[in-house]
Order: sequence, then C-alpha cells, then structure tokens
Amino acid sequence: MKAVTPNTPTLLISALTLLAVFPSTLFADWGLGVSLETTQSMYKKNNTKNTEISIQASPSITYHGERVNIDDSGLSYAVIKTNKYAVDVLTTSNNRGYKAKDKDIFKGMKERKESLDLGVRLRVQTPYAPVRLAITKDIYKNKGTEIGLSIGGINPSTKHWTGKRNVSIAPIIGANWQSKKVVDYYYGVRNAEATKTRKAYKGKAAMTPFIGLEAEAKLSRHFSMTGGAKYKRLPSEITDSSITKDSNNDYQVNLGLSYWF
Repeated sequence: MKAVTPNTPTLLISALTLLAVFPSTLFADWGLGVSLETTQSMYKKNNTKNTEISIQASPSITYHGERVNIDDSGLSYAVIKTNKYAVDVLTTSNNRGYKAKDKDIFKGMKERKESLDLGVRLRVQTPYAPVRLAITKDIYKNKGTEIGLSIGGINPSTKHWTGKRNVSIAPIIGANWQSKKVVDYYYGVRNAEATKTRKAYKGKAAMTPFIGLEAEAKLSRHFSMTGGAKYKRLPSEITDSSITKDSNNDYQVNLGLSYWF
C-alpha cells in the first residue's frame, strides 16, 4: 500500500494557506478526512504485459465556502455564482509523474514531473444532473491542455449536513481530452530513452471516455462517507506506448471518511 500520493502535500499546504488568508471562512463548511483509492497503474510493471493494482491512502481536506472551494478536484474560486450555475478559476494537479526508480519499465528514462494546472470551470445545476466542464493548462512542466466534461455524479459543493441522515447514489458519465503535449510528456518515449524492449513513442492528443457511480452518506453532523467506482476506456493514443499497459480497460474504486467541524 502506498502512502500519500505525490501531489497531496502541495494541495494540503495550499488549502491551509487559503484558510489562513481567509480566516472568516473557518466558520463555513469544512472537514478533514482520509481516503482509500484502488487503481490500475497506467504503466506496465516491467517489460512484460503485466499491470499493477495499487491501493493508495491519503489525507484529505474539504472546504465549501461562499466563493472558495477545496476538494479532490483542487482549489477553486467562484468568480460568478448563482443558484443555477457558477464559473470558477481552478488550480489542480495530477498523479501521473514518475521517476526512473519507480518501476523497471522506467529505468534509463528521464523523470516526469507532476503538473500544476490552472484554468476555468463551468458548473451548471440542471433539473436532471449537475454538469461540469473544466479547461486547464499545465504551467509547470508539460505546458499541455486538458478538457474534462462530466454529467451527473454527486454535487461536490452541497453542504455535508442538512439536519437528517441520508444516502445518495448517482451515475456519472463524461470524457477527458488531453492535448498532444500532455500525452507525449507522460506516455511518450524519447529516442534517447528507447531500448530493445522499450520502443520510442511520440504521443498524440487523446480522448478518454468514462462511466461510473458516485455515492455519499451523510451520517451525522460531524461524519460523512463518500465512495465511487469508475470505468475508463483508454484510447490507442495512450495504450500504443511501449511503457503503458496493453489493455484499454481501466478501473478505479475509492472510499472516503470525513470529519466536519
């Protein structure tokens, strides 16, 4: 079992900094928790077709203020906010970086850094399901662009406690688009990194559709649980790389417990 994901400390420090800068927001809806996530690695375990399933445990901080929001999608500030829609400026990161020592398949390869993404997000509350559209660009390393669209799921900005216990389950569907720069940086293999068992590969822009279920249990004034399962269909622009798994199927399962103040 892995401990904290590489980008978690950055998010936690940024979140606590925001709380320090906006002390009045301490009276809003915020909590601390722990989350478990089971994922299939996008990368091969070694030079064979083996894939690796990992369980990651990490602390989490969640905050829902009038304008500032902190959750697993990152840090955001609502520039425009109404009962039906909101426009956010967003900063987030990913968990795709690696070092040569992390797996056998990476030996001799240059380190790939985590991203630092900035962008905008549109949130619309329709009569049927929440719709979210986010456009971000990495300003740190790969300089690529990503676009994410989701329909459905649990609305992350709702209050954790409304005076009574309840359980919500909602389907979610969507797709994530990654530019050529993003795919090539994380899944590409440069000519200088190529070996007999690891062919050079130049990444192309890719679209990854997904479908899943999200759940939330409001247990009490101070405790809530979240969970979810997601299936992604990986495109050939990613799986054709000599360092990624050969299967187009990707699964994720997560479970979280939060204490609210």
